[in-house]
Amino acid sequence: MSGRAEEVRLADLGVLEEIADGGQGKVYRIPARPGELLKRYHPHVCDQLNPGALRRIIARPAAMTAADRRLVTESTAWPTALVTDGGRYVGFLMRQAPERFSATIGRSGKLLELQFLLHPLKPMWRALVLPSPAERRELAKCYVRFFQVLHRYDVIVGDVSMKNFLWTLRDGPAIFALDCDGFRLNGHHPAVPQPQTPDWEDRTAVQGRATLESDRYKLALLVIRVLLADPYLTPPDVMKRPELAGQLGEALTGLVRRAAADRVRPTAEHWLRALDGRPTVVLSSPGGEPRSGQSPGRAGPARPTVPLGRTGTRRRSAPPPPVRPDPGPDPAERPIIPLRPRTEPGAAGD
Repeated sequence: MSGRAEEVRLADLGVLEEIADGGQGKVYRIPARPGELLKRYHPHVCDQLNPGALRRIIARPAAMTAADRRLVTESTAWPTALVTDGGRYVGFLMRQAPERFSATIGRSGKLLELQFLLHPLKPMWRALVLPSPAERRELAKCYVRFFQVLHRYDVIVGDVSMKNFLWTLRDGPAIFALDCDGFRLNGHHPAVPQPQTPDWEDRTAVQGRATLESDRYKLALLVIRVLLADPYLTPPDVMKRPELAGQLGEALTGLVRRAAADRVRPTAEHWLRALDGRPTVVLSSPGGEPRSGQSPGRAGPARPTVPLGRTGTRRRSAPPPPVRPDPGPDPAERPIIPLRPRTEPGAAGD
């Protein structure tokens, strides 16, 4: 994958098939490019689009190791190219979620969103196969590995909801992330204004600002909610209910206690060690997770990844307004340290 953000003209994509319509834009299938989707922003979102930020997200996988890049590209609808129309930026291309991240629910095919994993089984979901406790643990590990890789390269997820993370048990527990254009590099503005989903907010965040620290709190919510099959649990809730702490075990409960304290929140590495049954490590200070591609206690080649695997939103196609200049780094946050593309033995041309 090149570090240069490709640009594609809307007219060159050919006939488009609308498949979804959301708050930020419409999503289209592209028959001429099987497996790819177009997210075309609504006009008011185009007016707020920061193309420089989107370019940085598109280019970021080029700075990753081959294993980390494979995890990201196989388990996300990561933006791959900017789309222009009449010289203006109107959207981007992304990978479509593999079929195994869909299921027949009720009378129609639906994406296997996180909500189906967290809410109690409903009558219309009776054909849905829910995971065993062991499979829930594996799914939790998939989510944790995903956050671990993104944070390793200073990518902030920001918004977590039951709509933008998928899961599957087909061919083994795996996940897939949507709405990746909402991700951003630490120290930079996002490409588009990012919402904060109710019941997933970090209430300690200043003015709702998404940071690595707020990501860590949301990761704590994700882990305990997946493991305990409850869409509303918070770390303080778990600490008030001994039966829930008993289900998690001593190591995970210790991390939940730290997450509830709103001080030094556990990193993805801490959660992964506890989920793997490995010895716990001393928590670092806030923001202390290693950067620039280095993982705590990691030696030798990158860890093998567990497969993870669409996205979207939509809108009306009035002529989009001119592109605003990239405002540059957000002065309220620490500047990012640029990462250079890495090379590995046997990774040439990867």
